[in-house]
Amino acid sequence: MDLKITKIVSYVIIILLILAYSSFIIIGTQTRYIQDDYCYGEKVRNEGFFKAQYNSYFGSVPTAGNRYSITFFSGIFELFSENFYPFYAFVSTILFISGLILFLSNISRIFLLNFHIRQILLMALSIAFLTLYISPNRFQTMFFRTSSLSYLYPIIFNMWIGYFFLEYLYTTNKYLLYILTLVTLFSSGFSEVGAVVQLSLWAFLFSVFIIKRKNNNIITATLIIVAASIIGLVILILCPNNYERQLNFGLPNTINNLFKFGPVFGINFITYLIRGYSTPVLVTLLLGLLVSLQTETPFADSKEIIIFVIVTVLLSYLLIVANILPSLYAYRAYPDARGLTPSIFIMIITFLLLGLYIGWLLKKRFSKFEHLSNVLQILLFLFFTIYFTHAGIKVISEYPEYHERALLWDTRHDYILEKIRQGEKEIFVPAIDSFYLTFELQPEPDHWVNRCAALWYGVDQIITDE
Repeated sequence: MDLKITKIVSYVIIILLILAYSSFIIIGTQTRYIQDDYCYGEKVRNEGFFKAQYNSYFGSVPTAGNRYSITFFSGIFELFSENFYPFYAFVSTILFISGLILFLSNISRIFLLNFHIRQILLMALSIAFLTLYISPNRFQTMFFRTSSLSYLYPIIFNMWIGYFFLEYLYTTNKYLLYILTLVTLFSSGFSEVGAVVQLSLWAFLFSVFIIKRKNNNIITATLIIVAASIIGLVILILCPNNYERQLNFGLPNTINNLFKFGPVFGINFITYLIRGYSTPVLVTLLLGLLVSLQTETPFADSKEIIIFVIVTVLLSYLLIVANILPSLYAYRAYPDARGLTPSIFIMIITFLLLGLYIGWLLKKRFSKFEHLSNVLQILLFLFFTIYFTHAGIKVISEYPEYHERALLWDTRHDYILEKIRQGEKEIFVPAIDSFYLTFELQPEPDHWVNRCAALWYGVDQIITDE
């Protein structure tokens, strides 16, 4: 296909992805405080930023006090007041997509893949969009700040870990190792799920590098990531607040049950995703195929491609099982929808890579495939145009329900502030319906959400009418 036409195809799809993804940002402007947000926020408001870090970890709190990175970043956001909350989705987007772009750019540079910026943008935007688009509980994954920090931010931070890791290998700048350590420690502190998946990934890579006898720079950087991940996980485990939290869920699961059910649940998840989201899965495969049509294969022969396919599938499966194990251990249950966000991301990456492998394999095995690629790119262009236009419209169609809740929250917020100005300490407010499996303010003043909200507002009690 003519290079000019190839560019047009790529950039039109990129524009469609940007427009589709912008729907998330627009909806994000209508998000407000809910549930745990009050608890993390009131700590900073009442105790100050630094004291809140200490007391959340060592004190008795209704939230996951061991997740030190949530405490830290919630505190940062709280310093900008509730007015910053509508911009949270935008900030997350910048961190997510820029991390993906830089990570993919370094992969292209170090492994001599020669991806053009349009191909990097196409992959980065499609990974980010599809991860959120097929998330079973998009509100809790992207818009509910505390939940998003727990399950989306480990993914975001691991993109930055990958970027700094590869940047160090390329430049050998030792200062990058300090940055790598700090980013890894923060990434480990968002949730047990994120920490376990992260440790599993980098421990696997470390083992491979040792077996392959890679150079000292690779071994050193990987060892730092593994060590920092272990330290972060230990910090999560040793928190005094954990015993109190575990009492709410009963005794943890046995190791035998983890080995018995973990692998089975991993297969169940993969089957569920392929059956339930067959169209997004096909789209991801075809996006990888499109990029492969526009690039030269980096593999020496077909056998090498097949080996990479096998390794990719096995590693993805192991990481999905690692994602499932923390919930299976602590709660004796399959993870909830938001807890599967890392597995969604892993599957998107996997199918994108499989699409690349398939395209490169076909180009290796069949000389006539080069001539068919022109027709394929045109067909893929038409398909992606229809799909991403439809997907963007589907996402933005959720705007009215988010806007309605924002209006209700803003009205209630102004009402509470007015009552505070009048000197009232016990405030009765209209109830707002719960939103996407979260807790709103309750009729019982001693409910943990009510207590946190009362502390956040600086009053004695907040009670709803139903």
